[in-house]
Amino acid sequence: MKKNRAQIYEFAVIILLLLAFSSSLPRAQSAVTVNSSISSSGSISSQTSGPLWLHTSGTRLYDSNNQSVTIRACCIQYGGGTPNGQEITQATINTIKADGFNAVRIHIYWNVIQPTSGSSVNTAAFTSTSDIEPAGIGLDSIVNWCAQDGLYIILNPDWSSSYPTPTWVPTVANKVTTGDSGNSVDLFGNSATASGVAYLYGWMAAHYASDSNVIFEGFNELLDYSASTDATTTFPAFNEQWTNAIESNQGPYSHIIIIEALWDDSWNYYFDAPYVAGTTPSNLMIATHNYQETTTDPQTFANAIHAAGLPCICTEFGIANFNGWTNSQLTAWITATTTSMNNGGYDGWAWWCICTDPTAEGNWNLNNPTNAQMILPILFPT
Repeated sequence: MKKNRAQIYEFAVIILLLLAFSSSLPRAQSAVTVNSSISSSGSISSQTSGPLWLHTSGTRLYDSNNQSVTIRACCIQYGGGTPNGQEITQATINTIKADGFNAVRIHIYWNVIQPTSGSSVNTAAFTSTSDIEPAGIGLDSIVNWCAQDGLYIILNPDWSSSYPTPTWVPTVANKVTTGDSGNSVDLFGNSATASGVAYLYGWMAAHYASDSNVIFEGFNELLDYSASTDATTTFPAFNEQWTNAIESNQGPYSHIIIIEALWDDSWNYYFDAPYVAGTTPSNLMIATHNYQETTTDPQTFANAIHAAGLPCICTEFGIANFNGWTNSQLTAWITATTTSMNNGGYDGWAWWCICTDPTAEGNWNLNNPTNAQMILPILFPT
């Protein structure tokens, strides 16, 4: 009997030791918890591969191995299959990878992904595997094509003259428009509109909770008629809502969040911190855009953003032959701009652009062999 008791005691000790050891091991990924106000319609994207998760520390960007990362992205210009065939295909993604980029950036049009209300999302725009305009296929397929090529993808909601705001968003003159000539809306002051934007980002965060390559960016090129006052008041409050929605719904992993600095209606940037009211979200980056007609040295932008203790990224830059420049003048501008960003502490940039039709977008389009021959060696010098 004593022997049996001793054996039982020894067995109990072993069990306790095993339990203690197992509790010290890293936990498996828990199920994604979705905010009760957000419904992803039971649809969570299932990525099977992809690049390493990213995070920020101070003014720098790192991967999950704590190796410094610099985003080198190419924006895709698209706009529907008719009449110009500007759809996104896997071949487009493969070309971007082959050209040397490590990321893709695409506009996702607001009236396509959230057309009917601020409390719902057009799931077909994400999940469809058939021909759906304007991209030609659902966003999930594009995200997965990027993951298969080891590319990050920056999702950037936008509205424009061709793709205006959704019908549930009221139009208000002289408020906030976009660089793509979008109609003016009270984006920051209308609570229903701001709540709808937060719902959209929360839904996307839940939907792409397990996708390591997805990066969320705020609306593209917001031009505010009252930027001088809104930059430190209503703009940060608006950003707090949608960034909180991401952080509340993205599950156990944390995605990179990008906010482009606010413009006024004359294309002047306002680098007024804080960019977000309340607590600054983890993994936040601040973006600029820089084009041929812009005379400001990118280093000036970086200095302003770094002064707030945040990393910076240029999510659009490029050239257009607006001024009748020669090729030598164009290449000189690209060289000077990329050199300034590379040496000025930028954690990434995104070239504008590539599109299916090689005759579209003038000097910008890398799908035009002449443009690619001129531009790619400057972007990726050997």
